[in-house]
Amino acid sequence: MLVLYSVLVLCFFVQLYFMLQIFLRAAVHDYPDAPYNHGGVSLVIAARNEAAHLHRHLPLWLDQQHTLYEVIIVNDGSDDDTRQVLDEAVARYPALRVIHLETHSGKKQALTAGIQSATHPFILLSDADCKPAGRFWAAEMASHCTEDKDLVLGYGSYARKKGLLNQLVQYETLTTAARYMGYALRGKPYMGVGRNLLFRKSAWEKTGGYTKQLPLPYGDDDLLVQQIAGKQNTALCLHPRAFTISTPPGSLSAWFHQKKRHLSAGHLYRRDILWRLGSEQLSAWLFLLCGLLLVILGEGMVFLFTYTFYVIYKGFIYNRLGRRFESPVNIVLIPVLDTFYLLSLLLLTITSIFTPTKRWG
Repeated sequence: MLVLYSVLVLCFFVQLYFMLQIFLRAAVHDYPDAPYNHGGVSLVIAARNEAAHLHRHLPLWLDQQHTLYEVIIVNDGSDDDTRQVLDEAVARYPALRVIHLETHSGKKQALTAGIQSATHPFILLSDADCKPAGRFWAAEMASHCTEDKDLVLGYGSYARKKGLLNQLVQYETLTTAARYMGYALRGKPYMGVGRNLLFRKSAWEKTGGYTKQLPLPYGDDDLLVQQIAGKQNTALCLHPRAFTISTPPGSLSAWFHQKKRHLSAGHLYRRDILWRLGSEQLSAWLFLLCGLLLVILGEGMVFLFTYTFYVIYKGFIYNRLGRRFESPVNIVLIPVLDTFYLLSLLLLTITSIFTPTKRWG
């Protein structure tokens, strides 16, 4: 019994440490206005069978208010109407450049073709199903890439809809963003999201681009961040006008497939990051498991007290995160969302080991 109590209390304080040092830090960090950066920006998007999204989002990408700006769409061997949509758009938009790859080569090969052809010093990455929150997205992201910065991490949100699935999507998105931004604020950047990521082309070239990662069908964002990021050369862009908004998964299986692809590169992270992420997840599981055992044994008062505090404090942090990133979650659902999130992470980790992602698109 003493062992269970000891592990429970230890894991509770480990969880409290991560909530205070990582998640709360991201929730309360201020975002001062950055001076306008006149450096040119090349938005690069790899697209495969994305005709519908391209038709809707091209006008939004091309309406950005920035001095020097171009949009490069790389058609990765699509077999829908992507080629036709892009060829028609090129005639209407002088800032649009299109590269057609005749065969499906993979996302990193497509991004490499786009980045290599870019004429501006700053590369902005996003996905075909993403739209910018406003006309100053590119300018805001570039403004945070000052002389001593090579990389800017942005926030990629998902559109809000009714239902428990969307609450889970919002919760997971906030959790992931708060985690990687919190670590970046502590000088330990380890990932970003390809839906909203800016870097210097020269830094990408200096570190070898995607050369070492080409065989992998994942990691075009998080492994790239680990490749370029340093303690001092990484910035965050937290202004709402610099957010992107993506179409959320329409089913639980679609969300699971998406998360599996996103987590596939995790085993290639630096050891110190793996240890920290593992400690956070393991302590959360042990906290719940020890608490459940104590309840079964009729000694659950300590667990109920610590868990109530845990839920209330986590609700406070996620309320701040939801307002900061304009992705609110129902605080009442925190126990359900948190438990399901932990279960899904465990299942995703197991399936990623035995059935790894082998192809993009």
